[in-house]
Amino acid sequence: MELALFYFTCVVLLVSVGSFSLCLSTFIVTRRKTYGLAAVAFLSYFFDVLMVFQDYYLFSGSFHEIADAYYVGQPFGLLVTGLGVLASIWLIVCVSLDIRHPAWLIGPCVAFCLASAAVWGLLPPGNVRLFAFVTMREAFLLWSLAVFFAKTALSSDAFRSRMRKRIPFFAVGALLVVCVVVENVLTMFVVPSDGLLTGLVAILPERNIAENVLLLWCAAWIWMECYRVLSIHFRQPPVMSEQRGLEAIHAGIDLYAERLRLTGREKDVLLLVLQGKDNQNIASELQLSPSTVKVHVHNILKKANRGNRQELISDFMANS
Repeated sequence: MELALFYFTCVVLLVSVGSFSLCLSTFIVTRRKTYGLAAVAFLSYFFDVLMVFQDYYLFSGSFHEIADAYYVGQPFGLLVTGLGVLASIWLIVCVSLDIRHPAWLIGPCVAFCLASAAVWGLLPPGNVRLFAFVTMREAFLLWSLAVFFAKTALSSDAFRSRMRKRIPFFAVGALLVVCVVVENVLTMFVVPSDGLLTGLVAILPERNIAENVLLLWCAAWIWMECYRVLSIHFRQPPVMSEQRGLEAIHAGIDLYAERLRLTGREKDVLLLVLQGKDNQNIASELQLSPSTVKVHVHNILKKANRGNRQELISDFMANS
């Protein structure tokens, strides 16, 4: 059992650093903020799990002599790594929902830090303090999911349609978050405290198997997403004038136009711009004057905060 736990932890570490590398690569290729934030989350979790090994190494041979079975070796370190994971996840939610207000971006992360510090500093040592401290993570995750689903329900049909494809991921993820809480209850309140300190590898209270499985589930999903995105860019590069490029445009233009608050005519012009057509061709197809098309293109570039058409196309590919 101890050997299996050791190798399982090694797998979690390898998957974490592998997912970090893959997300970082995808971010460099696509410039999508969500992949950059996911890379930070996986890297933070790598160091989070690494602390388990560090604590066991520091207390190897003497851990059984510790009087407090609910010992946590690095509360500040766990707070920092936990913040790295949770802040990244929350910012992914904000980017997906186009939330930009600083209070929404920063407020929940500050609240998590203050609440965790208050729990650790004010409650007496023991299982209650530990449970409240570590379960702050799951509370934050569930709250983030609740905000995401509430905002999604109020979003456009195009956005809701995209999110329906991710329902299995969110459903299994939410179930695993609940399992993390259940495991915390069992290990901290049900299983005798001396049972936590048996075997060659101590089951430290700062580790949670269900949480590791949640990490593996998120990694499996993100690997599939990264493979899909990178395959488009490398194996089948998107050419806007070809059929595959047209499909990509039509799949994302509604959401992109809504995000920029484009008018109906600006959306029509954008559709043709993304296909690489110049103002004269756009004017002929939409039966507009070239000067009117020029004004629409200028307004679109201004709303997207881009300097030229190529930057606009790149922004569409990154955010649609």
